[in-house]
Amino acid sequence: MPGAVPFDPENWLRPRGRREFDDESIGILANPAPDIDELAAQLRSHFGFLSGLDADDLAALAAGPTSRQTPITQIQQLGRGTLADTPLW
Repeated sequence: MPGAVPFDPENWLRPRGRREFDDESIGILANPAPDIDELAAQLRSHFGFLSGLDADDLAALAAGPTSRQTPITQIQQLGRGTLADTPLW
């Protein structure tokens, strides 16, 4: 994919400064606009699960955009096997 870059969990977990947020766009989406520093902290908190990726997660990420089958297979093997025979795109 043009412009695609490898997934890096640190991109979501690193502290962000005010300049990395377009507060005008945020203000359009949320009224009143949230405090930018609080928003940055919430972003890190909500994506905190990315700090504990297991081998299967890392395999799916390493597969990249050209190999959809790895995450599709992982989804089909989840839990009770409900999706085992379901075609996934």
